[in-house]
Amino acid sequence: MRTLVSVLIILGSCCGVCYGQADNSIKTLPSGKQIKITSIIPMHVPKGPDALILNCETDIPMSDMAALRKEVDEIWATFFQKEVERANMTGGVIRISHPEGTGLITRADGYGFLFEKRADGQWHCANDDKK
Repeated sequence: MRTLVSVLIILGSCCGVCYGQADNSIKTLPSGKQIKITSIIPMHVPKGPDALILNCETDIPMSDMAALRKEVDEIWATFFQKEVERANMTGGVIRISHPEGTGLITRADGYGFLFEKRADGQWHCANDDKK
């Protein structure tokens, strides 16, 4: 499972450069928080389910995993689950990053969350399996 999560996140990052739909739109969540969507891209996984990848930016540092997970759950429930289902996929990855710095030199830390549709039709965050 960890391998699949890692592969999806790495491939999603690489494929986004070639095939990504540059969006760069700001999405306001029901909580009032705003995220910047940088791309939403489909990804074919030869030995697993296809997935839709959402790349976005947040103002939450990666060190605050509880707040980050809360925001990811809100993104998933608000709109991304519907996007994944509309694409007829059983996997969705939210790859969220926190950019730091201004000007020409910036840096960003990121983390990926994999949501999978189980055989019973329920969605599950695979990251919960790591606990």
